[in-house]
Amino acid sequence: MKVEQLLQDPYFKYKKVLRKIIAHVEGIDLNQTYLDYSLTNFSLIKKLYDEYVTKKKPLEYILGYVDVLGEKIKVTPDVLIPRPETEYLLNDAINYFKQQRVDKYSSKKALVDVGTGCGVLWGVFLKKVLEFDFCKQKCFEQIVFTDISAPALRVAEENVNNLLGETKPYIEFVKTSLLERIKWKSDIDELWVLANLPYIPDRTFFENAEENVKKWEPHIAFLGGEDGLTLYRQLLKQLEILPFKIVWFFEMMSWQSNILKKEFESFKLETASTFHFNISILKVLKS
Repeated sequence: MKVEQLLQDPYFKYKKVLRKIIAHVEGIDLNQTYLDYSLTNFSLIKKLYDEYVTKKKPLEYILGYVDVLGEKIKVTPDVLIPRPETEYLLNDAINYFKQQRVDKYSSKKALVDVGTGCGVLWGVFLKKVLEFDFCKQKCFEQIVFTDISAPALRVAEENVNNLLGETKPYIEFVKTSLLERIKWKSDIDELWVLANLPYIPDRTFFENAEENVKKWEPHIAFLGGEDGLTLYRQLLKQLEILPFKIVWFFEMMSWQSNILKKEFESFKLETASTFHFNISILKVLKS
């Protein structure tokens, strides 16, 4: 059977999904039509398609990966599937880093990815910034990825290894809640944080989230308490007492950021960008 025949088959209603599954199974470029291509594994294509339709399993879990800024990131049901907002957050963090021309001489820096999940944030960030000329040498004294889930940390470590390969600096993967159990090096004076923590109010999630999200994705990655800010308050309190300069990028609803700005006046919270559904990328600075 050829690709064109399969795409015209009325059994397969979700054509975009079908095309992605074909590209994945057959190893062909999704951007090319390949209409005359003879399929080599129709049974697997149908099996994966039926899994999407009947089990409502997210396509990213079926394929086992998602593309983020051109990088292939492994995902499993142990981790949240990165959303388009992830690319906004990464772009804002990378651009700010580049603007600052952060190099090894300005300060002793640590990076921490809090609640790392699949490791996409600092993993992709490091892949991109280590290519900058001013960051060819050692820019970071300490790099830590934390998560409360051991399976998530295993996925994160695999993604980081795939992203960075032989260029990978030493990275600590710590099973912990937020910043607990992290032993900072004594010479650190600046901490860069990426933390895409749960910020959906519990009631909002259970009333409004799509059924396949509630069925397949880890609830712990969404539920942020009554107003969605439980973990953010905890993390800000932990950051508040650290003797470092702080740079932190994260995302949440705009109304939530306004609450945090009032509650934590010792931090400088700035809106880096705002996009669909009034989601904002926040930049937090503390001298």
